[in-house]
Amino acid sequence: MPEQITAYKCRYCGARFVRIKKHAVERHEQYCQENPENVPACWQRGHCAHYEPPKVDDETGIIERYHFCAYREKEMASKRMLARKGIVGKKLLRAIPEREMPRECRHFLDRITGA
Repeated sequence: MPEQITAYKCRYCGARFVRIKKHAVERHEQYCQENPENVPACWQRGHCAHYEPPKVDDETGIIERYHFCAYREKEMASKRMLARKGIVGKKLLRAIPEREMPRECRHFLDRITGA
């Protein structure tokens, strides 16, 4: 007789989870990159012209600078990065910026249209 298993599916990215507790899936959904609550203004409609992606040292793999806003001249961290306390893959990161990337920004400047 086939064994019955419980499987869950992320409502944002469609990832499937088998033999995992429901609370683990809920945590995934909370920080899922496809969750609209986690998409900062910098990444909407392409990318903001003020946004500069993280710089990573090619030799060491350590992040030299996090997400950067040229308008505000400040480093920022994504919600997911703050939740993981800087552990991304197996890279060792330096201190994480306290500022979270905003969900809405009045300084947003579209890279393509300039508006």
